Amino acid sequence: MKNNTPFFTIIIPIYNAERFLSKAIDSLLNQTFKDFQLLLIDDCSADNSFNICRSLSKKDYRIEVYQTKENSGAAAARNYGLERAQGVYISFCDSDDYVDSDMLEKAYIYLKTEEIDCLKYGCTEEYYDPVNGTGYHKIIDFDDELINNKNDIASKCLEMELKPLFGYIWNGFYKREYITKYKIKFNCSYRVNEDFDFNIQYFKYVRTLQCMNYCGYHYRKEIGSNSLSSQRKDDYYELHMMKIRKFLDFFSGYEHMDFKDKQKLFWLYTRFIYSTLQRVNKSKKGILDTIYYIKKDALYALFEQVDFNDSPYKQRVMVNFLRLRSPVLLLSLIRIIGWIKSKFPFFFARIKG
Repeated sequence: MKNNTPFFTIIIPIYNAERFLSKAIDSLLNQTFKDFQLLLIDDCSADNSFNICRSLSKKDYRIEVYQTKENSGAAAARNYGLERAQGVYISFCDSDDYVDSDMLEKAYIYLKTEEIDCLKYGCTEEYYDPVNGTGYHKIIDFDDELINNKNDIASKCLEMELKPLFGYIWNGFYKREYITKYKIKFNCSYRVNEDFDFNIQYFKYVRTLQCMNYCGYHYRKEIGSNSLSSQRKDDYYELHMMKIRKFLDFFSGYEHMDFKDKQKLFWLYTRFIYSTLQRVNKSKKGILDTIYYIKKDALYALFEQVDFNDSPYKQRVMVNFLRLRSPVLLLSLIRIIGWIKSKFPFFFARIKG
């Protein structure tokens, strides 16, 4: 590295990513803005990933390559990178994604005065089916906006999560000063949602949030993927109710939220419940037992209090089915949604949310 402090540090956690890794790294090396540090953290890959990293590092002084002592997951690899970051602002990239060449240049326009605590932007979701080679892309964005009021920031974060864009870290730039000062780290006990938890920790200290109308991050999503975030897991419900509870804490409690924010939060809750029911045992008994368990949770009681009468038609339908005393119609709707998702995955990607 050069003696002077780089403006950006980009951290890539890597594990068995040889198929896509070179494209991810090259997309960063080809940035029009050149003043950055690139940290490649290999988490004891069993493929050729580490050798690819070492080979590329010989060609560019901005690359630093590290390998963890044992495979510990993406959260631990990112923490390893945070300890070695030197940039004024830190961002992240996943090893199977890539970015447009002007990404850092666009961010620098907003961040060069170092007055912004966090910058968030959109992405291009790229769905593909490795079996038949088909694909589909979806742009997720928001308008340019500078927010410097705590309540408005909380409301904007909730709005972003509905897209969803808040929980990710690769579409954000974070002040290294804050990460160091407040000892913000990724929680290695989480198998999923560690990005969301990192953001919740960080945003406790954010007083100026810049939203950027930019979608130059390409987020790859494989149809039928067996990634942790897409697997059916017993803890899906609890992990996602953790998100709802942390948002409630972010607003200092349900009673401090305005009408619109309650609608947003419990529409997010509704979507999580439907996703939960998609992941449980396909038997009628398995789904009905889960519905009974959900309705005993205190969050369901708050959900019942929220008025959705002026919400879009799709939201009202899904909310009303979830509120039915008899779960038979809800069970039918869940099976219809599951059938559409399995038979027409690209169509489902278009209409969800």
